[in-house]
Amino acid sequence: MHTKHGLSAEQAYEINLFARRCGLTRDEALKMMRDAGRFKDGAKASYETGAK
Repeated sequence: MHTKHGLSAEQAYEINLFARRCGLTRDEALKMMRDAGRFKDGAKASYETGAK
């Protein structure tokens, strides 16, 4: 299942958790994570690939 922003359910959960913890809106958190390269072309998060 994908959200309206093209995210998987796991990515959407991660965005919502990050936003809540940092006091950001969901859109602000999504923009920050995309700018940081966390969510590009369906790539897995670094913890899923073993990257450091």
